[in-house]
Amino acid sequence: MYFITIPSEKEQYKKKLTKVSTDETGWINFYYNKDSATEWVEYYPYKEDRAPAILKRTDLPKEVKELMEICFASKDIEDWRGLGAELSSGIYSIKEVAQVLKENAFNWPNEALEEFKSSFRPIDNRNIIGMNVEQVEKSYQEFIEAQNYINQIIK
Repeated sequence: MYFITIPSEKEQYKKKLTKVSTDETGWINFYYNKDSATEWVEYYPYKEDRAPAILKRTDLPKEVKELMEICFASKDIEDWRGLGAELSSGIYSIKEVAQVLKENAFNWPNEALEEFKSSFRPIDNRNIIGMNVEQVEKSYQEFIEAQNYINQIIK
């Protein structure tokens, strides 16, 4: 298990954890599970509304393809949902998510892809500062195309 997204299960699991610290904003909490020697972070992947908070292990890979492979290989529905939330955090490129899905979705269970889609809300995290109008428009169209492509893959 890499993620816990259901609020009641998250609160139950937190009882097993030791709170280590809180970040300077007060929104992100860090925990340690001495039984499994794993570190966890409680954070808000959906920056626009800060809800809901989820728990994720801190030892997850940062590379999109590896992260997706690990979570889709899991049999835990929470990992599929958590992956969708994590990839919605604005840190990851939607174009890269679309490319990984294009190359690998046929290997992953339909149930996993459906649960992923239920929590995946792509964020337009393009850096448009310094772009002219044509570049901004092209970048926006690439974002929309990637989003549409993901929706076609995961129906």
